[in-house]
Amino acid sequence: MSGARDYTAPFHISILVHSISEAIDFYHRDLGFPILREYDKSRHFDCFGNQMVVHEKVDYDAALFQTSVENDDFVIPHFGIILRERDYDILAKRLVEQNFDFFGCPRARFIGETYEQKVMFLRDPSGNTFEFKCYKHLSPEEWD
Repeated sequence: MSGARDYTAPFHISILVHSISEAIDFYHRDLGFPILREYDKSRHFDCFGNQMVVHEKVDYDAALFQTSVENDDFVIPHFGIILRERDYDILAKRLVEQNFDFFGCPRARFIGETYEQKVMFLRDPSGNTFEFKCYKHLSPEEWD
């Protein structure tokens, strides 16, 4: 396998949540992720063409396993999605209009640099942190 990309491979991620019903409200209702499959203690969501699975573990709190970096700009671990600018703008506008409670409000970073980007950080009800961003000057082939 070479370092060059011939295609974009979708990913699969599984995370813990403390409540399936709160996860459905957050991922399906608030973020608009379609539900792909439903089980008693888990849900599979379409996350911009990728598969995200949440598994219920009562009393789970992701904040217990996170550490802050860059002056609390974001926490580790977190999960991020790099969107095309149009998709980022649509999602950010919808969430702002819903008065969404951001962990890091939509904003621009690294202005004037090669990696100039728009970014926003969210936390789900279980404390899992997510980053959504888009690059201003880079095409998908240059994201590395």
